[in-house]
Amino acid sequence: MANNEQRRYERFRTASAVWARPLDGPGDFQLLESVNISACGLLFDLDHPLELDKRLDIRFELPQHPDLIEASGSVVRVEHKGGDNYYIAVDFIEVGNLNISTLMAYLEAVYKD
Repeated sequence: MANNEQRRYERFRTASAVWARPLDGPGDFQLLESVNISACGLLFDLDHPLELDKRLDIRFELPQHPDLIEASGSVVRVEHKGGDNYYIAVDFIEVGNLNISTLMAYLEAVYKD
């Protein structure tokens, strides 16, 4: 992925709860912690790598939002941070009933000073 594609939307640092599981098979949701979020995806910590293009069923919290956000996404980057620590970057495929402009407006309202 080209660097300009990685920065399509502003990213906001956040340590929010994220639940993820493979989209294409059985499995329980695993509780994770986000590193950052944007209108097109999120970055989270994981103790093992995932395959590129792996599709995930995702749930995540947003500050001051009463409901979990349901989304699906695709792994676009895996970065080994050392030991059993990996950053997993996911591009959203679909985000519940939110469109990109609505999500971006919400993120800006909550995270911008």
